[in-house]
Amino acid sequence: MHKQFAVLLVLCAVFPVAAAEQDAALRTEIEGAVDALVLNDRPAFDEHYARVKANPGAANDKVAGVLDDAALVWDVLFLSPFFEEGSDAYRQMSAYPGYADAVRRSVLKAGDQRLYPAADSLRFLTRIAAAHLGRSETTPALPRVARARRTKT
Repeated sequence: MHKQFAVLLVLCAVFPVAAAEQDAALRTEIEGAVDALVLNDRPAFDEHYARVKANPGAANDKVAGVLDDAALVWDVLFLSPFFEEGSDAYRQMSAYPGYADAVRRSVLKAGDQRLYPAADSLRFLTRIAAAHLGRSETTPALPRVARARRTKT
């Protein structure tokens, strides 16, 4: 009985630390993916996004959900600058409050069909993801580099 209790205590002590480390790793990868969105760097985005998706905590993270949509829209953007109203990309984007207003000026009408701009949609998602992290979409969280002071000789 004492051994079982001791094992239980050890497990209780180890799992919160592992969960905290997992949460920190997820946050780091999410920030890296958002930075890649801001910088329009698809290879870096794919690297960070793959690690986000591999983390079990991503299923419950709002920003990870935005990254899912960004990956979809970015894929569409490589195929065409616009996507149709009946597409998966439109279904995902139209669920965001403010999306229609954000891209209204760039929407094209082709007969009865509306075509939505993939690049503007990706920028919209970039703003959403950055806002969830508490920063502007134009400022990636890059490390500051200290300047060397000039010395007079």
